[in-house]
Amino acid sequence: MKAVHGLLIAFALVGLWIVMDHLRAPRLHLETVRDLPAVREQTVAQTNPVPPVNSSIQPVVMGRINVNTATLEQLVELPKVGPKLAQRIMEHRPYRSMQDLDQVKGIGEKMLHTLEPLITF
Repeated sequence: MKAVHGLLIAFALVGLWIVMDHLRAPRLHLETVRDLPAVREQTVAQTNPVPPVNSSIQPVVMGRINVNTATLEQLVELPKVGPKLAQRIMEHRPYRSMQDLDQVKGIGEKMLHTLEPLITF
């Protein structure tokens, strides 16, 4: 009987040790899990599904836009660029750098920062 009693106490202590170890273990928060590359790619894929491709529909903007050759419609597709600003951009061509583009009325430092990854010269 003493052996069984000792065995039960040992099992209880091991179980308590497992529970305490589990409570001390650091937990992954949702924000931490989302930062993992594989999870981030899944999350982006789920939130930004790729629309079905239809050969009769062509996107106006794909990749970077060359501000020296872009049409008015392509320039208007850029963020914060309306028809009037797009027309001014076309009138001041050619551009060789962001500094040249900065000379157009209506384009400031914030606008340049927004457009920089979207345009080319």
